[in-house]
Amino acid sequence: MAPDTTSAWQQPLKFILVGSINTVWSYALYAALLYVGLGFGLASLVTILGSVTFGFLTQGHLVFGGASSEAVGRFIAVWMLIYVIYLGVVWTAERFGINNYWGGLLATPVVATLSYLLQRYFVFRR
Repeated sequence: MAPDTTSAWQQPLKFILVGSINTVWSYALYAALLYVGLGFGLASLVTILGSVTFGFLTQGHLVFGGASSEAVGRFIAVWMLIYVIYLGVVWTAERFGINNYWGGLLATPVVATLSYLLQRYFVFRR
C-alpha cells in the first residue's frame, strides 16, 4: 500500500492558511488603531503584541494541535530570531541594490519556511 501523503501536506497548508488569516487580522488591527488616532509607534507596538498573541493561539491550536503555556517562551524566542533574520535578508538585498519593498518580498518565503520548521519542531514539538 502506498504511504498516505495527504497528511504530510495538510499541516503546511494549514500553516499558510492560518498565517494568511493572521496577516489580515494584524493589518486590520493596525489600520483600526491608526484610524482611531493612535500614533504609528503605539499602533505598531499594540499590533505586534496582539499579533504574537493571536498567532500563538491560532498556529498552536489550529495548525499544531495545542498551545501550551510551556510553548509561550519558545514562540516569542522564535519570533525574535525570525525578525532578526528578516531584517538581515532585507538589509542584504538592499546592499545588492534591491529596494526594501522587493527585499521584504524576497524575505517572505525564507521567513515563512523557517517559521514553520521552528514552530513545528521547537515551539509546538510533540
